Amino acid sequence: MPTSKDTDLPPEADVETWESVKGTGTAWVWTYNKRDKDYVKTRVGGPSGGSRRLRISVADRRYTEEQILEENWAQNPFRNGMLRLVSPAHDPQLDLSNQLTDDELLAFFDIRNEAKFEVKVRGLGSELVLRRLKGLAEQNATLPQLDVLRRVIDERYRVGGTQRAMREYFADEAKTGGEALTPR
Repeated sequence: MPTSKDTDLPPEADVETWESVKGTGTAWVWTYNKRDKDYVKTRVGGPSGGSRRLRISVADRRYTEEQILEENWAQNPFRNGMLRLVSPAHDPQLDLSNQLTDDELLAFFDIRNEAKFEVKVRGLGSELVLRRLKGLAEQNATLPQLDVLRRVIDERYRVGGTQRAMREYFADEAKTGGEALTPR
C-alpha cells in the first residue's frame, strides 16, 4: 500500500479531497506511485475497511475517469454520488450535480405536491442517489412519495426482463419498419 511519501501529489492547488458517502460501497481509483513510477489501485470506503477519505490530484482523478468505459460511465464514483467532493473543486469541467448529502436528500420530502416531487426525483440522474433517496424514504417519506420513488426506480433500473437498451432498440426498429428481434 503506498504511503503519502510514495504518492506524487502536486501542490495543494491541484489536489482534491473526496469522501465516501455512507452506505454506497467501495470505490477503486488509480493514483500515481512515484516509487514504482506507475499507477496503483487505491481503495476508498467499503463495508470491511478502507479509508473513507481520499486525497487525489486532479490529474489522477482524470486518469481514473479515463479508464472507465463509456457504457459504464454511470459507475464513475466521482460523478455518480458515491464519492463526495470535500475540498473546493479545482476542475471547472467536473459535474457535481450528484453530490448530494443526506440532508439535501431529506429536503426532497418537504415537497408535498406529488407531481412536483416526481419532477424533482426524475431530475436525479444517478441510480446510486435515487437508491439512497429511497433508503431515506423508508422512514421519512409519505406513501405517495415512496410510490413515486419505486415507480421511477422500476422504470429506469428494472431487475430482470428486457434491458432498457434492448427495449429502445425494439422501439426504434418498430418505428422505422425494419426487422428486429422480437422480445420474449
